Amino acid sequence: MLIDKIIKFENNFAEIQSKVIEKPYGKIFYDKNNPFSYDSNHAFLYEDSVYEFAIKDIVSFYQSIAFTPRVYTFTRNEVK
Repeated sequence: MLIDKIIKFENNFAEIQSKVIEKPYGKIFYDKNNPFSYDSNHAFLYEDSVYEFAIKDIVSFYQSIAFTPRVYTFTRNEVK
């Protein structure tokens, strides 16, 4: 399905330009040579993640490399 391909691309495109840390809750992308790029330096959370744990882990990682944390998630649920 086209929408599934779009979602997969959006969730993984940063792998082209960044290093990736795979986590049970999603992925952390980072590129120490390009610290100001949001595309290169952000985390993606799966919809069914435990957000409180994930956010703390992500913030800790980015602070350890002196980057501002950025987090994205995606849902296919309709907002009402």
